[in-house]
Amino acid sequence: MASEPGSCPRCELPLMLTCELRTLSQADLDAEVERQRRLEQQRRELPLV
Repeated sequence: MASEPGSCPRCELPLMLTCELRTLSQADLDAEVERQRRLEQQRRELPLV
């Protein structure tokens, strides 16, 4: 179900919902893999009780 994005509080013009997609560089991908690896390691070392 979609909802209306609303209107500008200053001029009352309807607002449009927009998004931007971009590709990640190899360095970005490597950093994300490392970030997830660290999080997984922390979960193993300090499990939630």
